[in-house]
Amino acid sequence: MAVNGNQELDMISGNFAAYVPTIQDTILVPQSMAGRLDLISYQYYQTPRYWWLIALVNDILDIEQEIVVGATLNIPSLTSWYNFYNANVKTDQTTSVSTTGFSVLS
Repeated sequence: MAVNGNQELDMISGNFAAYVPTIQDTILVPQSMAGRLDLISYQYYQTPRYWWLIALVNDILDIEQEIVVGATLNIPSLTSWYNFYNANVKTDQTTSVSTTGFSVLS
């Protein structure tokens, strides 16, 4: 769906059940990152923007209740997400998502 000219992912109608991530790492949540998927995203991807991908892969619905000290989290590879997105989700055939996170003309 497009909002103000920007392509947005439709999380309800998207085929995300078909996404099988490649796991980059498995961690135990440390005290400093309890309840903070944004910090975990930053540690692995150098940006807090992919907190939702970690939540999606780990079936997390309530960050405060589920991201506690000692909880096990699978950290997905961004490359596996980009490959899935470019093959299945995008609707605009003129752009794609690259591993840098920027749209590129195809």
